[in-house]
Amino acid sequence: NALAARAWLNLRRKTKKSRRSRPRVGWAGAKQHLGDLGLIAPVIQQTCGQFDWVLMGMCPQDLRPFVSEFRELVPYNRYPRTLAELDLDLAVAPLLDNDFNRCKSRLKLLEYGMLGIPVVASDVVPYRDAPVRLTSDDPEEWIRTLMDALQSPELVKLEGQRLRTWVLEHHMMPNRQSDWMLGIGLD
Repeated sequence: NALAARAWLNLRRKTKKSRRSRPRVGWAGAKQHLGDLGLIAPVIQQTCGQFDWVLMGMCPQDLRPFVSEFRELVPYNRYPRTLAELDLDLAVAPLLDNDFNRCKSRLKLLEYGMLGIPVVASDVVPYRDAPVRLTSDDPEEWIRTLMDALQSPELVKLEGQRLRTWVLEHHMMPNRQSDWMLGIGLD
């Protein structure tokens, strides 16, 4: 996958960090990602006092008491701007390790990365070889990885910048157009 420059290139987070007491950690996804989100439900429950959890698109009722902010899914043309408005310090990309998910793209990393948001992700095939922090399915390891990531605001900012650079260099539509043309037989 690649991101369309027109929709993503000029977006920047408008951070309000001076007004917050806890880091904003977030996830964006639709109902078909319920199982993936379930992977970190215990993490959200156990860390809701340390992080402001922000979910967009879907939030099961049993998680609502542990989430600081929830936004409904928006139309695709408003999605990039709305994701930027979440003003996340860190994003999570949980993904169950199964045949279907092993064939997925790393689109979620690209979206967060384009906004300069560092990511903690499941250690599954689509997310490997990306400049993100990978972790296992174990909730305690997720918590350790999140806590470690947020210990150094300077390092987290650098990780977000590194991810954005990676997206810009390798995953923007103009850079991938020849791959797409080959893929559909228009070489």
